[in-house]
Amino acid sequence: MYDNEDYRAFVRQNEELPLFFQDWWMDAVCGKENWRGFVVKSGNFVKAICPLMIQKRKFGRIHYTMPRFTPYNGVYYNYPPEQKYCTKLAYEKDVINELLEQIGTIDYFFQKFTPRFTNWLPYYWNNFKQTTAYTYRVNELQDHDAIFDNFQQNIRREIRKAEKMGIKIKDYDNIELFYKTAEKTYIRQNKKLNYSLHDLIQIDDACKQRNCRKILFAEDNEKNIHCANFLVWDKHTMYYLLGGGDSDLRTSGATSLLMYESIKFASTKVDCFDFEGSMIEPIERFFRGFNARQYPIMCISKKSKKEEQIQKLLNIINLIKK
Repeated sequence: MYDNEDYRAFVRQNEELPLFFQDWWMDAVCGKENWRGFVVKSGNFVKAICPLMIQKRKFGRIHYTMPRFTPYNGVYYNYPPEQKYCTKLAYEKDVINELLEQIGTIDYFFQKFTPRFTNWLPYYWNNFKQTTAYTYRVNELQDHDAIFDNFQQNIRREIRKAEKMGIKIKDYDNIELFYKTAEKTYIRQNKKLNYSLHDLIQIDDACKQRNCRKILFAEDNEKNIHCANFLVWDKHTMYYLLGGGDSDLRTSGATSLLMYESIKFASTKVDCFDFEGSMIEPIERFFRGFNARQYPIMCISKKSKKEEQIQKLLNIINLIKK
């Protein structure tokens, strides 16, 4: 087990931290023994933190990868007050260099950074690579009528259709029902969910204990569940973490209605709703239809030559086995 006490101490003192940087979140999605909270300090002042899931592979390799259920990780900067912009950039460079010294040799590294992270140059100068993903966010959530009016016409039409069919949004505290509903998304494609009920229960229990999750279902008059959303939040943002629905009922408009009601629920807790984005074109089009604003997500990676050679060798072995 890694000594994460400095990291945990910083978390306890900082309410502004995003949800996915919380130590209890990392415990739940990684296991206490499988992550390390890196802390960059100057004396007693914490300059930045970085939680990394650690996977130990064959031949002594270490992989730093994204945990399950976690859309963002990376670095959280703790800026000194009243920094000039030029000073802030220099601060970020120094932090990343110190962080990479702590991490040491990297076999494989992949992290998706939060939307607030905009400067990857220090990683570039250390021979990392970067690609861009996108999320969509709705801000200023209080005026529900204005939010609805800004939806694309097809989204508004789907919401009205679902309402006319008598579909209601229900708040059921039932993680097993959510899992069964999410499974139905993949049945038509003959695929399985990429997470287990056991893993889902772990993160659900952790969030329930801290009152930062809600499961919403869209249900018709005959008690059929059309779709469900699993929502989590921190002090400022609510995240559409997981969702799914019955593909046989997908034309009811319930998915659009459920998302609208999720946004309205978010307005009672926070001031931003994050769809978490998708690089899949139809899903991106759906999220965009809610007039959500696009935010770039930096995906930063590195692979050593040793890692590349071992992966090639393992691929050859797998081909021989086939």
